[in-house]
Amino acid sequence: MLLRSHTLQPELLLYKMNLYNPTHHAQGMLFPHEAIRDSQKELMELVAKSLQTHSHVVAHAPTGLGKTAAVLAPAIKTAMDEDLTVFFLTSRHTQHNIVLETARAIKEKHNVKFPCTSLIGKKHMCGQEGAPSIEFHDYCKHLRDHGECHFYENYMKGDVRIELLKQQLDGKPANEIVNEAANAGLCPYEISMSATQHARVIVADYYYLFSDTIRDAFLSKSKKELDKSIIIVDEAHNLPQRLRSVYSAQLSTKMLMYAMKEAKKFELSRPVATLSYVQDALMAVTSQEEKQVDRATFERELAMPLGEAATMLSAAAEVVREEQQRSSISGVARFLDAWQERDEGFTRISKQEEAGALLRLVCLDPGLMAKDVFDQCYASILMSGTLNPPDMFKDILGLKAKTASYPSPFPEENRKVLLVPLTTTKYSKRSQDMYASIADHCASIIHGIPGPTAVFFPSYAIRNSVLGYFSKLSARPVLIEQSGMSTNEKQGMIDQLAGSKDGVLFGVSAGSFGEGVDMPGVLKGVIIAGLPLTRPDLETEALINLYQQKFSKGWEYGYTLPAMSKVTQNAGRCIRSESDKGVIVLLEERFGWPTYKKSLPKDWKVEITTDYEPAIKEFFA
Repeated sequence: MLLRSHTLQPELLLYKMNLYNPTHHAQGMLFPHEAIRDSQKELMELVAKSLQTHSHVVAHAPTGLGKTAAVLAPAIKTAMDEDLTVFFLTSRHTQHNIVLETARAIKEKHNVKFPCTSLIGKKHMCGQEGAPSIEFHDYCKHLRDHGECHFYENYMKGDVRIELLKQQLDGKPANEIVNEAANAGLCPYEISMSATQHARVIVADYYYLFSDTIRDAFLSKSKKELDKSIIIVDEAHNLPQRLRSVYSAQLSTKMLMYAMKEAKKFELSRPVATLSYVQDALMAVTSQEEKQVDRATFERELAMPLGEAATMLSAAAEVVREEQQRSSISGVARFLDAWQERDEGFTRISKQEEAGALLRLVCLDPGLMAKDVFDQCYASILMSGTLNPPDMFKDILGLKAKTASYPSPFPEENRKVLLVPLTTTKYSKRSQDMYASIADHCASIIHGIPGPTAVFFPSYAIRNSVLGYFSKLSARPVLIEQSGMSTNEKQGMIDQLAGSKDGVLFGVSAGSFGEGVDMPGVLKGVIIAGLPLTRPDLETEALINLYQQKFSKGWEYGYTLPAMSKVTQNAGRCIRSESDKGVIVLLEERFGWPTYKKSLPKDWKVEITTDYEPAIKEFFA
């Protein structure tokens, strides 16, 4: 069979002949740096092949590998050759800067030009002071519809500064776009959206493409098409849970209370009655014990057709928004819409809590939600330092993809991993004596670490129980992570930790410091005190059953592997560069069990020991 050379780029011809060497063709692939690591070369080759075949890649690529450059280089080259758009999707605002800097380096090194822009959540791009984060859509729509937003009004008038501003802000991170556009009296979001129309590279949050309520409008406004889009998903281990969150919904006593108050305020008699029916139905399907609720059961308990109730409350919310910026009724209407639309891949759970009754529509299967995007796009690359094992993420997202797993590029001698099987947070063994023992070992371990240390627990409750004992055993200053901390509060805590010689952070495995917040060069040690398994509730049980039916791996995919993914994330807070050196201590006997031990990263040289103090002292000597 002859190769049709006139239809293929030279690199792709060489791929066909299995002769392509990224070392020799980094220039052609728009690699932004002079030196290329072996793992980067392998990843570049894998990505380039996937782009050639319009396929998908799921890659476990640890911190320090240089995955952003390795993926963007072939993606941008292909996008320029084939007139495509590169969507770089990330859940972290800080990652936008890295992507834009890499794109800028590609432009400078290879003397190429392509527009790129950064887009974060609309509510985060609002120029209005005091804009609410809850019900922001209603707030924004009200201001626009009533001509009360001067930023939007100026933009819609076709201000002469718009095109100049777009040129000046090309390649700038979203926070700079917000500041510059707002200072010019123009809507930052509309400026960014306008810039996407000509952008070759768009850095954005997941939900711009993965939320079906946003995607179509976004693609239409940006004049983009999925089949002409290369999708790069960064920190892709977060994607399944983000999708579950986007497509889940809940109804509570508190929501109904605010909605009822609002309906009475505007003298909406029929919506008041409808909300009363919804309240009665909620109470009828709720008991003290958590239980699964059949879709039809809630509808039967409602004293009117559910669709009719949803339509009436949606109309009532519109009436309210004519007079004020937000509507509590709209939240109830959206829940009813979701309840009647969603079925496959969902479960329904009710429970009576301290704050009142709660009915949840829970998305279990993110693959159903992601299918449209991955089926239609030109190609996709999903990558993270904790896509381990990558086959699990491929399966639960419903992808037919090539998978790859790369070792950490950092020197092995800079990391010591100790498994200390002397304590456990296993439910049946929790006691004050166990909490005291965990505190005692944490204090002894930290005493031997010459610098800031983070301790991650499975829950706030366990953390608090251990903290009381630890405070009596160690004189080191302790910083305590709180639920719902603002970005500034988190950064302040990182600054405090970085400025101390012996600070200790007490956090939780699934919290911001355990998974999302970067602390480069700050920590000398990480202790993972306990196995961060999810609570074995009905949602977890339903997830296990789903994955057992689909893949015969219910226990692994629904319970054990997500916990081990958190462990890898927590451990990764310690060593963030080639020069960092630190100790990772797995303080939990179950980490030695085959079920969990086999799921630890293959490049960790785990030492099982009960005599940890000399080992730590020798490592830092």
